[in-house]
Amino acid sequence: MNNPLVTVLMPAYNAGLYIAEAIDSILSQTYTNLEFLIINDGSTDNTVAVIESYNDSRIRLVSNDKNRGLIYSLNRGLELAQGKYIARMDADDITTDIRFETQVRFLEAHPNIDILGTALVYLDTPYEIHHPLVHDDIVIGLIDNSTVAHATIMMRRDTVIAKKLIYEEEYKHIEDYRFWLEAVIKGVRFANIDDVFYHYRTHPEQVCSVNYDLQERTKEPVRLAYLSHFFGNEMTQNELASVHKYKDVDLATKVILLDKLSKINNKNQYFYSKGFDRYMNILIYRNIIPDKYIPFGDFIKVLTVGVSFKFISTMLKINIKKLLKK
Repeated sequence: MNNPLVTVLMPAYNAGLYIAEAIDSILSQTYTNLEFLIINDGSTDNTVAVIESYNDSRIRLVSNDKNRGLIYSLNRGLELAQGKYIARMDADDITTDIRFETQVRFLEAHPNIDILGTALVYLDTPYEIHHPLVHDDIVIGLIDNSTVAHATIMMRRDTVIAKKLIYEEEYKHIEDYRFWLEAVIKGVRFANIDDVFYHYRTHPEQVCSVNYDLQERTKEPVRLAYLSHFFGNEMTQNELASVHKYKDVDLATKVILLDKLSKINNKNQYFYSKGFDRYMNILIYRNIIPDKYIPFGDFIKVLTVGVSFKFISTMLKINIKKLLKK
């Protein structure tokens, strides 16, 4: 395996309670050719004192002039990074000791992959998160939500520079999700490793806990922009906005809409067709009203406009399952 420099980018703000564990997990990596770039974002607790207590030349501590927020710190880190690869780390989490060795080996062996994530586990729980492994499935999943765990990624610095990728301030709290969508649009390729290499800590003060509702609201226009990039010339904005609406759109109308999406995708091959249709079926199931059969009139409506049998069969399966439960 080649031995390229890896920049580990870790913003830190008032992380004194947990940051020592995060630092220890980086310094104990089996892959040692690291630049550990820590961006102190105006911490007012003992964060800096903990960092400075370490005597390791790989640590590169940079402090913002004041608290400027995560997005500013991430972009500053992208500018300062010197490694061939940039790996992310959060200051309150723990990463396993073979993570970087495994990711570097993968990226060196797969030069067509630009951004590589891993599976993760919630710290001190058995609850694991495993995302799709291959690019075709990852980019379909991104239509709905993030399918790459931000803090687990390693990405090619040359790709970040060439594609002019940055974290955008207007997408606060979903800056990573927006980053992935922009990367896909610019031709960046993704993969995930299915091994758990990251231990994610949950606590009431972290950003995702405090801002969950805001995150969900902010995702709506981002999802729409992603769909519009591919389908905007052949579908209206109202149609595309309805893809993720479940209470405002009746089932038959939703199935007709999803069938139209599927047919356009099959023609243009924006996404892997089999995986895309599987995702369309998931969206149909989300529109189902619990404990209620799909009305006969809905079948007539979709048959009249020529909806593909693959989606009509999904509707039939739903009613059969409901009947068998009676």
